[in-house]
Amino acid sequence: MSKFVDYIETKNAIEALQKKLAALSENETVQRANEFKEKLSALMDEYGFSATDVLRMWNLESGTGDSGGERKRSTRTLKTYRNPKTGEEVKTRGGNHKTLNAWRKKYGKEAVNSWAS
Repeated sequence: MSKFVDYIETKNAIEALQKKLAALSENETVQRANEFKEKLSALMDEYGFSATDVLRMWNLESGTGDSGGERKRSTRTLKTYRNPKTGEEVKTRGGNHKTLNAWRKKYGKEAVNSWAS
């Protein structure tokens, strides 16, 4: 009996998906996107370009370059802060450092920034 129940549930699920597909097919946004895709595919075939070629051209035009899909940030410079009152030294690449924040709270931001070398 469980096979029959499985059959009925699968049939109902297929019918629900068919209704959803029909509704999506009538959606104007979906129709426009599908038309664009078809025209783009025809244009790529006409000029002999693949989707990869088009994406590479797009990346070059937008200035991101062809980095294989990865964007790499440059490494921040290492700053050394030396507290003249205590002689304590902090080395960091970012400004959100626990000790630096404590010093900024105690001595002020301008004073702490002047300790950087």
